Amino acid sequence: MYKFSDNDINHFSLHDCRATKLTISDHSLTFEFEDGYYLCGGTMLNQYTGRSEVSFTTPSDKPDWNISIYVFEYLDTDDDSEESRAIRTSIPLDKFTELLNNGAQLEFLDEYSGYEKFFYDCVLWYPKGTTPRTMDCQIFISAKDITYRWNEVKTEG
Repeated sequence: MYKFSDNDINHFSLHDCRATKLTISDHSLTFEFEDGYYLCGGTMLNQYTGRSEVSFTTPSDKPDWNISIYVFEYLDTDDDSEESRAIRTSIPLDKFTELLNNGAQLEFLDEYSGYEKFFYDCVLWYPKGTTPRTMDCQIFISAKDITYRWNEVKTEG
């Protein structure tokens, strides 16, 4: 389906990119990006892919064992206080998948990786007309590897 693929996480950035779909199969979680993601290195120009996807090869064939999704509900605080409090709530994978496949978008802000672990700070954008409109989100993925797939490279500007 895609012309190009690469497994080197250092060649890509998901920062400020939005996933619009999530598909799950045995040992695989795949996020689709309608507007693509950024390529890193090689040029001073901001280059990005067109429609593309990122797949995680997971160690377990049970999807719920491979991904944890949390959203944050911020509590009302005293107007004079600089502190804010939040409640972190887990979202079941099936509900999260339904959201993404029905108009919600997942905007990636920060990404971290370690041995077979991937962690993302995100913003979950709910479909227009729903409340809340956005929620801060964290995603933890256990995966043996990551694969980036795309067809074209574009230059911003």
